[in-house]
Amino acid sequence: MSPDNEKDEPLPQPFKIDDRARLGSESDADPFADDDAAEIDQVVQTIALLVFNSVKSLWISVNDLTESVSHRFPPLKEVVDKRGEVRFTMTNQNLVVNGRVIEHTGRYTETFVAQLAKIDVSTFSLTKGITMTEFLELLDVLAATPIEIEENGGFNEAIAKRKLKNVIARKVILREIGVDDLVVGKDVLSAELIEKKAKAGEELLAFLSDGKATMSEESVENIHEVAADPEKMAEIIVEAAGRREDEDAGEQTQPGGGTDGEQSPEGEDGKKKEEDNVVVSCLESAFSGMMKHPSVKTKKGKKAVEKTLKALQKELLAKMGEDADQDVTKSICSTVEHMIEGLRTEAVAADYAKKLKALEDSEKRILRFMKSQGLDRVQDGDLEHQLSDEGLDVTGWQVLLAKSGAMDDLAEEGEAYDSASAVSNLAVLLAHLQDDIEKKKASRAEEVQSEREKADPAVAAKLTDEITEANQQVSALVEKTEQK
Repeated sequence: MSPDNEKDEPLPQPFKIDDRARLGSESDADPFADDDAAEIDQVVQTIALLVFNSVKSLWISVNDLTESVSHRFPPLKEVVDKRGEVRFTMTNQNLVVNGRVIEHTGRYTETFVAQLAKIDVSTFSLTKGITMTEFLELLDVLAATPIEIEENGGFNEAIAKRKLKNVIARKVILREIGVDDLVVGKDVLSAELIEKKAKAGEELLAFLSDGKATMSEESVENIHEVAADPEKMAEIIVEAAGRREDEDAGEQTQPGGGTDGEQSPEGEDGKKKEEDNVVVSCLESAFSGMMKHPSVKTKKGKKAVEKTLKALQKELLAKMGEDADQDVTKSICSTVEHMIEGLRTEAVAADYAKKLKALEDSEKRILRFMKSQGLDRVQDGDLEHQLSDEGLDVTGWQVLLAKSGAMDDLAEEGEAYDSASAVSNLAVLLAHLQDDIEKKKASRAEEVQSEREKADPAVAAKLTDEITEANQQVSALVEKTEQK
């Protein structure tokens, strides 16, 4: 069960089709809706509770969630199968289910509706034949963070990737159309998009052609717009590099430039190499613009940039031709490789920080729960067994017990408190001791192996027995600690 102990709103109980709990007046029902409005309210409250606990990370373990769903899913499925479809739609921050507006005054429903708005849900339906596995998958998506939803391409795409036969997500846009408003067709919009893309390309070309231009928000948007077409981006980079090279050449032939229009000592080859070097500079400017776009803050955005860079490298090398200087070609390849490496490093660091923060938050929640339950309830409950099933060993459990402060209420019991405190402190020391023994064991094993031929066989055997006995003593001590 969920560790949520607040009682502001009654928990939705498993229900039957024949139940007629008065959760709302019949006058509130939409004429489109069925007469059994109470069934819809129960379905909403059941899903709202499960999403609430998931969003607030109140489940002790995956098994806790599964067990709760297993009790509440059968009656919910009965309602869905009876109606054929239960459709959830968000309109103007309001939740409408099968044509009936759901009031979200309770904290579970309020959190559920707020979560739907955060992850930009338009509409989704549960259809006849839905399975518990599909329902659990849906709950996982509904409880995801906005960043996780964005990384999956949006709510609809996240549902589509799960391949759920009986969960349907659609994007519905509702707008008021006035008398003087004009409805534009897709063909007109396509023409506008083409024109917008062409304009972005022209502005990007002008920006990259000016080696001294400052990166603006408009430049970032233009780069992001054109980056969707690596071939076009490569064409613009090569053309911008040519323009910058022509400008530099023009400045050198002006009075006082020192060349009087004469060919440089390096000839055409030198000019070609300088132009190729400018290509690398333009590529770096384009990459800088890509990294400034807000979309790159997400994992999906970083992957999109990496994909663009790989395609862009291929297109650049193709446009530069086989006669391109090998050093410059290698420079382009190494530059792109360095960019991709930086992207991956940033992604790994962000992912590590995110998971570390989640782990710390999870530990804080379970420590608060253990303290609120008290030592007796914690030791007599199922929490230790559930954590053990998830891979937590005896020492880890004792460390949690010590850090939770669950034994603080025994402070006035003198020896009982001192004994319990000592047991927990011992558990912490055992954790360090086990780590230390494992490290020394590995190091000593290498030394023993190298000295076996030189040492007396009896001495080597004795040393091995001593190490084994030490490990057994630690294990026995941990078991005794647990029994206390």
